[in-house]
Amino acid sequence: MRFSSELEHSSSTILSLLKGCKTIRDFNQVHTQIIRGGCEQDHFLITHFISICAAVLPSNLSYPTAVFDCVTRPNIYLWNVLMKSYCQNSSLNECFSFFRRMKRGLDVVPDKYTFPSVIKACSNVSALEEGRVIHGVTVRCGTDGDVFVGSSLVDFYGKCGQIGCARKVFDGMSVRNERNTATWNAMIKGLVRSGDLNCARNLFDEMPVRNEVSFTTLIDAYAKGGDMAAARSLFDQLTHKDLFSWSALMSGYVQNGKPSEAVKAFSEMQYSNLKPHEFIMVNLMSACSQLGCSELAKWIDSYMKIGSFNLRRAHVAAALIDMNAKCCNMDCASSLFEEMPERDLISYCSTIQGLCSIIKSIKVYKNPPEIAFQCRRNQVIWSPDEKVTLDSVDTTKDVRGFSLLI
Repeated sequence: MRFSSELEHSSSTILSLLKGCKTIRDFNQVHTQIIRGGCEQDHFLITHFISICAAVLPSNLSYPTAVFDCVTRPNIYLWNVLMKSYCQNSSLNECFSFFRRMKRGLDVVPDKYTFPSVIKACSNVSALEEGRVIHGVTVRCGTDGDVFVGSSLVDFYGKCGQIGCARKVFDGMSVRNERNTATWNAMIKGLVRSGDLNCARNLFDEMPVRNEVSFTTLIDAYAKGGDMAAARSLFDQLTHKDLFSWSALMSGYVQNGKPSEAVKAFSEMQYSNLKPHEFIMVNLMSACSQLGCSELAKWIDSYMKIGSFNLRRAHVAAALIDMNAKCCNMDCASSLFEEMPERDLISYCSTIQGLCSIIKSIKVYKNPPEIAFQCRRNQVIWSPDEKVTLDSVDTTKDVRGFSLLI
């Protein structure tokens, strides 16, 4: 990044330069211009600097923190933007350390924009006690009545399994008429997570306004409960079907042993001009694995290659291996297995199952026990409770060495 010697040190000029920053060196150069222009105490400018720097370099919060420390009396906006960055990119201990520092700050009191980030950080790691402390602070600061703070608390208690506390916060918000769609969705998700699907459906029916998240949450819940008729019925009621709702429906069909329905759903989605993401493709591959359809497998292989999907991502590669192995394409499955940067239990078992189900293809490996040996060598293990289906191993005398895996 180059700077003209005649650069005007105005906020608008520096802001435009900030948007082009990609590296720590870029930010250093812009910060130098800020200091030379005497703008290091400009709260508006520094807030943008910290926000962009933390977004571009999320693993290096020490730098935006150092810039923050140079501000004599940072306002609440500056505190909040850095607080949010800590909550998104640091450990909970670091978040709380900065939050305590904020509370000790001069002329600054945490507000309704501060707490949702901190509460979410607690939710992400199910830190129940810490979250309760923050809940108490919201009450003392008078922000517990805010709709975003309340919604965050409902979500937090739901994720921590404290459905009674979530419901208490949710019901309290109704008295003040401060619920929004996110509040309702958080409560429904909490009920689904606790296993109370009937109550979740009743709440869904009471919702004044429903969105895609509302529908998808229940579609997924019904699918996991094995009620695909109810899942499909809700899906059909959804006016705008996004990728998440399609993915929930397809995943449900696959989980409930209805691969043909999953493939049909994928075809329906294609007619709606939506481009599938990798999770939908993984669902389609799982359906193809269940069907054992080699023609569909070839089509999926081709689609994945021309569709700019990252085939090296673990869950994508494992699904491709499983599909090709179960569709009798061991050359492709073996090649994908060898190219995997990191191999997990699923990829090993998928390859082994494919080899076991197609004995003629076992010559792909001159030494069949090699995969088993690699699995052992790479310390890929499972607990005794995890059953790995290798039915053909028991009846195939030509396949030796798999006893290493048991």
